[in-house]
Amino acid sequence: LGVMTYRHYRSAMWRESDGRYYLKADENILKKWLPALTRYDFFTFRKNIEIEWTHEWPTEKFAGKNVIFFVRDPRDALYSRYRRENPDMSFTEFIAFPEPVSLLNKIDNWRLFTECWLSHDHCMIARFEDYKKDARGLLERIANYLDLEVEAGQLDKAATESTFAKAADAEGRYKIEHPEDKQLINRSGNPGNWKELAGERCVIADIEFKTGSLMARLGYETEGFGEVSGPVGYMPNTRLLSFFDKLIHMPRTEFAGDDETLFDYVMNFAKNIDKSMIEKAGLAGYEARLLIGSISEFIYKFSAESERRLGNLVEHGADRNSYFIELYRATRNARYLTKVSPGHLIGSIIKRHICI
Repeated sequence: LGVMTYRHYRSAMWRESDGRYYLKADENILKKWLPALTRYDFFTFRKNIEIEWTHEWPTEKFAGKNVIFFVRDPRDALYSRYRRENPDMSFTEFIAFPEPVSLLNKIDNWRLFTECWLSHDHCMIARFEDYKKDARGLLERIANYLDLEVEAGQLDKAATESTFAKAADAEGRYKIEHPEDKQLINRSGNPGNWKELAGERCVIADIEFKTGSLMARLGYETEGFGEVSGPVGYMPNTRLLSFFDKLIHMPRTEFAGDDETLFDYVMNFAKNIDKSMIEKAGLAGYEARLLIGSISEFIYKFSAESERRLGNLVEHGADRNSYFIELYRATRNARYLTKVSPGHLIGSIIKRHICI
């Protein structure tokens, strides 16, 4: 359709010369995703529109922009990600492993990520299932949303050239040139693949319970494994992690007070994390750094909050009860122990076992 697309920023993906745009060598891996990149040496693009595709959360740079939010049934989305990343763990363990930036499990992270984008002021929802059923129809809706003038033949060609078979063929050609790449990106991707998880229905039930109301909003039916949840909270994570300060569209339901279960989940993970957990999860070096930084920030800020509260108690009761002073001192000492021990353990894991 002659629309420039890129990830991150334009100059990182495209080299321009005399009005023609050439894919930069550093971005050749994208040939696995975009079949057109294997068939054309250069492209010419429309001047009035560019599209960035991203897995980022909604930050200030997306304010006021038109958004096309491509979404998939969370049961399939999480299972597909599990198969793509291929960690050395069960699907249940994969779901329970926290996301590095949010310290939420995979289900809660998907839910909050989706809620944030759906809260954007200019957001069109495009479902994966609709693309599989009628790719041309979805492309036409997107073109109308963007006020993009296209001819019927252009839509037909774009839909035909973007099939799974075309993408799988492009990935095959890429892997011939790069045999060291073992990751399989293009799978059949049929709706309902999650039903292969016959032995892990408890996880599917948890997905439905935690995302059921959102699934209904997006037009997905549940299988009735459990009750559909209502509004939920994401604190203390959203309060303690500075990552969330950058987001511009936090859903109102997150201001529901601290969830003690969520707090225990993070603290237990921080207490038990070791080399084998990171290796099983298959985290890249940068992902391990993000995870460790988030854990350290979470513990430090919670400890600082506790110290401030106890300090206020000391001021209130110092003249009448020495118990407050002793409690304050003991907790202050415990804070430094808590702060140092996890950081020392995690730092040792990173330095010794992960290349960063």
